[in-house]
Amino acid sequence: MKFRQVSCLLLIVMGCLGFVTVADDLDHTGELFAVGGLLMAGVVFLVDGSNLRMVQRIPLYWVAVGIGIGEIVGAMLGQVPKGTGGGAIIGAIGTVILTCRKL
Repeated sequence: MKFRQVSCLLLIVMGCLGFVTVADDLDHTGELFAVGGLLMAGVVFLVDGSNLRMVQRIPLYWVAVGIGIGEIVGAMLGQVPKGTGGGAIIGAIGTVILTCRKL
């Protein structure tokens, strides 16, 4: 297995385990967004590494990078939901910009 596949699977497993252990009561939104961000980043990296023709043209990894940076900034500010959402939006905008440049 390649490093990218292993890291994708680790993020997905960590996200699933996080829902079972940390965010099991769904009481704190910060925990829910942090664990959901891990799971989403793993899925985005997994889809980005697939052999689908459409995915090879779109740099989806920027969405996962945006989520990661947003989670870090959100944790530092104490606003994980806003950081994760904002990071995902910034990553999506970066993906759209880079896709338009490729075309």
